[in-house]
Amino acid sequence: MKRILIVDDEKGIRDFLGKVILKYSGSTVEAVSSVSDAIKKFEKKPYNILITDINMPGTSGLYLIRYVKKLFPDCMIIAMSTAGSQLEEAEKIGVSFCLSKPFTIAEVLEKIMM
Repeated sequence: MKRILIVDDEKGIRDFLGKVILKYSGSTVEAVSSVSDAIKKFEKKPYNILITDINMPGTSGLYLIRYVKKLFPDCMIIAMSTAGSQLEEAEKIGVSFCLSKPFTIAEVLEKIMM
């Protein structure tokens, strides 16, 4: 069973993604609101998939992406943002997929079901 971590400062996005992914993929899904909380989660037990917003208060999602890429290279990373330039930066770092907000749930499910 896949372990998925959702990181977004918007509670509505975390809740929505979590419910839909759990319903359609049967994966274990957890969600946090900050990069620091995500790092703590990864330190306890790594995830198969990370879905993270890039633009968050405090530490950027780009920092989290670099951290996960370095320490957990097998983790699939999906970056989300409303800013195209941030998604371009995430692609340069080497994320698996980018999603431009707003996105459809079908786009998310397509990526995680691969």
